[in-house]
Order: sequence, then C-alpha cells, then structure tokens
Amino acid sequence: MSNRGGLANLLASSFLWGSVSVVTQLFYFAGATSFSLVFFRSVLSILILLPFVRIRPLIRRNYIILGAIVALFYEVFIYSVKIAGSALSAVMLYTSILWVPFFSRIFIGEKFSLAKGISSVLVLVGLYSIYRGTPSLNQVMLGFFAGMFYGLLISYS
Repeated sequence: MSNRGGLANLLASSFLWGSVSVVTQLFYFAGATSFSLVFFRSVLSILILLPFVRIRPLIRRNYIILGAIVALFYEVFIYSVKIAGSALSAVMLYTSILWVPFFSRIFIGEKFSLAKGISSVLVLVGLYSIYRGTPSLNQVMLGFFAGMFYGLLISYS
C-alpha cells in the first residue's frame, strides 16, 4: 500500500470516527433511542464489511468477549451523547488513556511507570482545559465509563 493510500484511509477513518457523536445527536433529535442507534450502526457495519472479511469460525471465547466489550462501549458512548451532549462525550472519551495502563497490566502484564503516571495527570489537566463547562456528576461518570470501555477495547483487542 502506498503512502497516499494510507493517508486516504487515515483521513477517511478520522472523518468517520469524528462524526459519530454529531450524527448520533442528529438522530436523537429525530427521536431515535440509543439501543436503536447501536443496533443499526452494527448492522450497517456488518453489511459494509462482510465482503472484505475472511470467513472463519466466529464462535471463539475471545471474539465473544471482544464483542461484549464493543457492545458495552458503544452503548455507553451513544447514551452519553444523549445525556451529556456530543462535545463533552467526545472529550471524556479520551479518558481511555487513563484506563489503558491499568488494563494492559491485567491482560499483558505491562508495568506501570512514572512516565505513564505523569501522562495520566497531564491527560486530566488537558481534558479540563479543553472543556471548561460545568457538567453534572452523571455526565462525568458516563464519560468516564465510555472512556473505560474504550480503554478496555484498546487493551483487550
């Protein structure tokens, strides 16, 4: 694959990932529920990606666990967009960086270092400086849970 193809893939995936919370908010305004959004997003993804996937046994313990993690992540994230709005949800999603060292320790035995600790503190400072609103505890907790499941997804996959 050439660099140009890789750049195009990077830009396309960045655009699609960055638009998730905005599109979700538009569907909420139209009356959709978080369950229906996650369901139709999953079905659409399967239909688009199925022609590109090698057919192989899908009933494996790791695939089932990963599927459950993905389902929990998307449900919590989409629900947090409804409760907290797309801006706060997108910002709080980056708390996943706080969770990855913890889950990496559990799954692959990676050690926690001073650099990771300092990075975690800097992430919190950065998130606070980006979003200076006054969210409720419920909104913050939903954002942290979305970040936690995203960190779990990163670490487990």
